[in-house]
Amino acid sequence: MRRAGGAGIFSRVAKNLRQRGFLLALISGKWVVLTRVRYVEGGTFGKRAWKYEPQIAMKAAPASKTGPAPTTVVLVDDHDSLRGMLRLILNLEGGFEVVGEAGSGLEAMKVCRAARPQIVILDLKLPELNGTHLIRLLRQEPWEVRVLVYTGSADEALMLEALAESPHGFVRKEDSLPELRAALKAVVAGARLLSPWASRLMPSKADDALRKLTPSERAVLQMLAEGLHTKEVAEALGASVKTVEHHRQHLRDKLGLHDVAALTRFAIRHRMVAP
Repeated sequence: MRRAGGAGIFSRVAKNLRQRGFLLALISGKWVVLTRVRYVEGGTFGKRAWKYEPQIAMKAAPASKTGPAPTTVVLVDDHDSLRGMLRLILNLEGGFEVVGEAGSGLEAMKVCRAARPQIVILDLKLPELNGTHLIRLLRQEPWEVRVLVYTGSADEALMLEALAESPHGFVRKEDSLPELRAALKAVVAGARLLSPWASRLMPSKADDALRKLTPSERAVLQMLAEGLHTKEVAEALGASVKTVEHHRQHLRDKLGLHDVAALTRFAIRHRMVAP
């Protein structure tokens, strides 16, 4: 299934920058903001035009000794380009420091435990562990962390599961850039902000079959459907092989599915994994 919002966020950021006198350019594989510095002769069609040069302060400025420290952030998305765009937005907003990035759920937990960020911005559709299970795991950690969901998923069941975990912010990638910026400000301020679309979705009910499963059972189901063996699932979850086998038995009993192939088809049908 096509994941929405990727191209949209790029065009919205570029338009926002142009309105502020900047250009967005991809130089040597990295997004760079160009700032106009002066008029020069010989522009398009021989007319005078603005000359643009790379903006010097693309990295977050170091915190002042007397001012507040920047808010630390970890970015979790399986698309490098989206993480780069989010990093750019945070740099332009100011007051943020990206202390880590991850492209999968398990990698995200390792990065977060090492960096202990104040905010995690995450997608829901992730390899190994989806964003909903990642939110649950983050809640169990010994430091306070706030979660902003920024997703392109069109899976309403998955989004309902995530909303049930009460993230501090929830924005779709196809939502406007001002909505993303508003959510960032709200999360930093300790408030909760959901996009209008997410707020309207909340009264709906998730699929009954998925609602039968515990968070641990859903995590085991996703990993089995992705091709991991029981021992690998146990290592990923930090559980014993016997515990994972119990979860597998519960999956069989609750869903009436008695082999990995059937469980995989179920996971694909409910869009827990890609076909």
